[in-house]
Amino acid sequence: MATALKIYTTDNNSNQTNKTVSNVNPAASDYVLKNFSQQLINLSANTFNRVERIDTKDITNATQA
Repeated sequence: MATALKIYTTDNNSNQTNKTVSNVNPAASDYVLKNFSQQLINLSANTFNRVERIDTKDITNATQA
């Protein structure tokens, strides 16, 4: 299973943007990942709006149960 974060921000011109951070530790709590996202955006001039956790699972080789 792969985990990523999709971080939504607003720039100085009020443009909505989003960034995806991949290869996030799947064992990290939602609270830790939210704080990481906010602190990451604080390094830029953008404003943090929200963050989504995305957990994906490869089911290419799935078989009938």
